[in-house]
Amino acid sequence: LKLDLGAMMKKKGDVVTALTKGVGFLFKKNKVEHIVGHASLVGPNEVSVAAEGASPRSVTAKHIVLATGSA
Repeated sequence: LKLDLGAMMKKKGDVVTALTKGVGFLFKKNKVEHIVGHASLVGPNEVSVAAEGASPRSVTAKHIVLATGSA
């Protein structure tokens, strides 16, 4: 057996892309706002988000999900 690292990484990339598009579709369908940036929790229902190229933004919501990614 021989490991084909290039093929493995391509497959992983394809799976990540498919899953990301699926989550994006569900967000749009359920009117969930997707904000990409560096976040910090400010309070129980508040988060401060610094998106790339923009000034920090405070977001208040009943439910907040912080997704850390895989990197």
